[in-house]
Amino acid sequence: MKLNQRRLDESRQDDPAGLARYGAALAHPHRVRLLRLLAAGPLTPTAIARALGLAPNLVAHHLCVLRTLGWVVVEPGDGDQRTVRYRLMSERLLSSITDLLATTDAKASASNEPGSSLLAPWAAAGDPAFVVDHEYRIRLWNNAAERYLGYQPQHVVGKLCTEIIQGCDSVGRQICTHPCRPRLRLATGASPPAFPLVVRAADGTQLPCVMSTIPLPGGWVAHLLRSEERVHQLERFRAQVEALLGSLTGPSPSPAGACPAPTPVHLTAREREVLELLAQGARTEDLMHRLVVTRSTARKHVQGLLRKLGARNRLEAVSIARRRGLLP
Repeated sequence: MKLNQRRLDESRQDDPAGLARYGAALAHPHRVRLLRLLAAGPLTPTAIARALGLAPNLVAHHLCVLRTLGWVVVEPGDGDQRTVRYRLMSERLLSSITDLLATTDAKASASNEPGSSLLAPWAAAGDPAFVVDHEYRIRLWNNAAERYLGYQPQHVVGKLCTEIIQGCDSVGRQICTHPCRPRLRLATGASPPAFPLVVRAADGTQLPCVMSTIPLPGGWVAHLLRSEERVHQLERFRAQVEALLGSLTGPSPSPAGACPAPTPVHLTAREREVLELLAQGARTEDLMHRLVVTRSTARKHVQGLLRKLGARNRLEAVSIARRRGLLP
């Protein structure tokens, strides 16, 4: 594989998109572990996969990303031309991190902090919400967040959000990290969709929820949490309303008074496995890891499942599956 020089050129300090790729690469826990592993010396892909406990195809993907950024290079193996090793380019990696931090600090210092008029709606929100500044420190913690997570504002304001929220995905992998992947996407102008997250309450309870992030001036970011139970309540309410509309506007019921049963859905064993993972909040990366498949294969499984269930997105697929008894 030839190194893509154009993509490397796009990652210079005068290109914000390139810096965003630096941060996105560092925000992935597997890549950070891989870089730390290579800091001890060159290794073959097989040795890396064994040390990290990852599937070889995932290791190949992460190595490709790091190689494109110029952080690792390929060299022949010892005494065997058929094998290759990957070596860390320490100076290049250090330069990239320095550029990223310098640009982030410059942007944050050049921007104005959001005024009280922008923060007031988050303080009054009925859903749990908190606002963090460009240094990842909590600056606002509303009453709903206090009720939901059990932390009083005086105990969290000024502290790092990563220490308080400790968000992870459905399989326990840390999502709340520094740098934060959703924040990096916001920095490029793309607003990430709501994503499932398991957060830690004050009593240590793990609470599944759905989080949305909203950019504010000065590099600040508002975070809005919706409990998983509330999402399910909204789904059930919508289903009830749709059923009521169907009974009012649909055809007359049969003489026996029974509504026609929905068309049965026949899922393969693999589709059922994908459905159960989606119900746990799994993302495409989680599907790749759990099913040991490529990204394109994971997406094909999801799209096939959405077609069979007649769903527009993953959340709706889980809701339909629950209504049809395909999930508990």
